[in-house]
Amino acid sequence: MRHYITALMILMSLGLSTMQSAAAGERVVVIVNKDNQQSLSQQDIKNIYGDIVIQWENGKNITVYNLPVDSESREAFSQKIFGESAQRVAADESNRKITNTIKNPTKIKGARLVAQLVAKNPDAIGYIPLSMLKNAPNVKVVLQID
Repeated sequence: MRHYITALMILMSLGLSTMQSAAAGERVVVIVNKDNQQSLSQQDIKNIYGDIVIQWENGKNITVYNLPVDSESREAFSQKIFGESAQRVAADESNRKITNTIKNPTKIKGARLVAQLVAKNPDAIGYIPLSMLKNAPNVKVVLQID
């Protein structure tokens, strides 16, 4: 029985690796709700994800969605926006939580859920792989990351 479970785990991990590598190199898009009229630069996005800017120009709090640290899309986002690895950026946020200096902690969700949540919340921002954009009609792209 133990050999069966081990073999099953190996097969599952091989399947997961294949699925993850299929998304490798895919473009990432930063999205907001379609009703959000803000224009955002790459620096604005860095300030939002860096916990410097926590409110939109209208004074409403920004709901910030991040992907899991092991996501290839998060790695691409972190490298492009911060010039650092996703793990390093996550460690910085974790340190701000520990030292009680964080103003607006991000919410960690999977890409599909990020698209759905941003589509429902005019004050949300997130990023997803470009291929998921077709399933998110109520969002707009504010930045494309190559």
